[in-house]
Amino acid sequence: MNKIFALFLLFATLTTAQAKECKGQIIFEDDSIENVTFRIWSFLGGLEIESVQYRAIYLDTNGNVKTLEATDAKEIRFTVDDEVYRMVSRKNDYIRDNGRLSYSRIFMRCFVEGKLSLYVLYYNSGERVSAESLLLREGDNQKFWTPKLHHIKKSLKSFFSDCPALVNKIANKELRWTDRPYQPNKNIARAKKIVEFYNAHCGD
Repeated sequence: MNKIFALFLLFATLTTAQAKECKGQIIFEDDSIENVTFRIWSFLGGLEIESVQYRAIYLDTNGNVKTLEATDAKEIRFTVDDEVYRMVSRKNDYIRDNGRLSYSRIFMRCFVEGKLSLYVLYYNSGERVSAESLLLREGDNQKFWTPKLHHIKKSLKSFFSDCPALVNKIANKELRWTDRPYQPNKNIARAKKIVEFYNAHCGD
């Protein structure tokens, strides 16, 4: 019975996992651009963005299959179902499991760029893919920040001390920072609202 169930799971995985071809661009350090077609795995309708952080598989204009790591380019961009994905090469100080730290740089998805930027790190937490929102303030020497989960409000109040209006909105729960990284969509949406408010009203 267990063997039958295992075979069923394997069959379900093979039939629901597929490589999606997405038109996109590679932006190199000298700002030159190459138009390519990325191959990104999708499973049950969701893109496997976590794996793209380490290497991207793409087809060049001649149809040759190639692999790109974050040490090879400044960023990559692609569009899936009208949603734009912008993934920027950053130093890997974060992913330490499964030998991932061997990658000196990774592609991190950028959702907002400005006085305060929002990047998201995806990682496999065992049974699911989780997401952690990381903030980058201009002039912070590329050092990312995220609040301590056990002291979220206190951490946010300290980090946004230059923006009383935002601190008040967080205190009044008008704007929230999720403490559930395994709910990536909610996590990102809440962090994005906070970053957009800061960029519109603070940091001058």
